[in-house]
Amino acid sequence: AGKKSERGMIALDGKGEGMEDLQETTMLVGGICCPNEVHTVNAIVKGLPGVASVTVNVTMKTVYVTHDPKMTPSEKIVQALNRGGMGPAKLKDEVGSEAEKDDAE
Repeated sequence: AGKKSERGMIALDGKGEGMEDLQETTMLVGGICCPNEVHTVNAIVKGLPGVASVTVNVTMKTVYVTHDPKMTPSEKIVQALNRGGMGPAKLKDEVGSEAEKDDAE
């Protein structure tokens, strides 16, 4: 079961044992419109290897996933959300303009 924080986000913890070098990935998920989707997102993301925790901000349509990128890269999480009908989902870094992305390379 999830626990609601004072910021309106619901955290759902998974099994994180044996994972190293965890990172938090932030995704914008257009399919989130109400708290009912929290459980759908949780079912999709927690089923992936290397996921330690999932936090969903329904109001901001944002999902924060703490995971081991060696076990499951961020792109795989986005693909799983899109396949699960929660799309469009994309990494928050990808929301910036293409020019910013080109400058970074």
